[in-house]
Amino acid sequence: MKKIKRILAAALTATMMMAMGMTALAEETTPIANSTITINDNGNVKVKDHTFSAYQIFSGTLSEDKKTLSDIVWGDGVDGSKLLTALKNDSTIGSKFSGVNDANGVALALENATATDMVVFSRLVAENLGTAAKADVKGGIIDGLVDGYYFVKDTTTNLGDGDAASAFIVQLVGNATLNIKTDAPQIEKKLKNHEELVSNYRDANNVAIGDIVDYQITSKVPDMSNYKKYYFIVHDTLSKGLDFQNNLAIKVGNKTLADTDYTL
Repeated sequence: MKKIKRILAAALTATMMMAMGMTALAEETTPIANSTITINDNGNVKVKDHTFSAYQIFSGTLSEDKKTLSDIVWGDGVDGSKLLTALKNDSTIGSKFSGVNDANGVALALENATATDMVVFSRLVAENLGTAAKADVKGGIIDGLVDGYYFVKDTTTNLGDGDAASAFIVQLVGNATLNIKTDAPQIEKKLKNHEELVSNYRDANNVAIGDIVDYQITSKVPDMSNYKKYYFIVHDTLSKGLDFQNNLAIKVGNKTLADTDYTL
């Protein structure tokens, strides 16, 4: 009996040492909400007037040198189960996640991702968001974040002319600075000259009452290849004295769109 008691005592001592070690480790790696994402506009976007929300996609254990995360798990900012299903079913990047079953596997699969892969991944994250760690923060500085991977979404409403919104993914280990560049498409409006033998378009034209005035609006169309939906909206207001003739034609490149491809 004395021998058994000694074994039990030794086992209890070992257990206490392990528990103490785990506690010390937890104290060293417990996430602290003291990291900041700073968003710079490079003069292209009025960040000071924008609002941003940050969603933690991945959380994990911070290394001693505070440079990498390991033991990655889903963060509260995403519905991990739905996102994993969406990743596997995606026709573009689904093959990368065929044998993946958890957040750590997704993170590993993304290590060699291309820029196109990350655009698709970002879109799928945006479609399966959870709770924002920080919501609608104005001014481009999002502080009080724990380390992890974040999806940062521009939540600005009522964007002005020449302004645009964007979204991006950032690894936050300590503080991070993002330099975003989002240019809104520029629009050019010209009038067709009917007086010349070869019709061309110019900034101004001479017309009389009863004449038909043809306008041409041109713009570069943004790259929509990585989006399921993209709204490209043009507002044009007729000057006083003009009546709309409803003879609109829209082209993308050399292709004329059917009237079912747009809303007038």
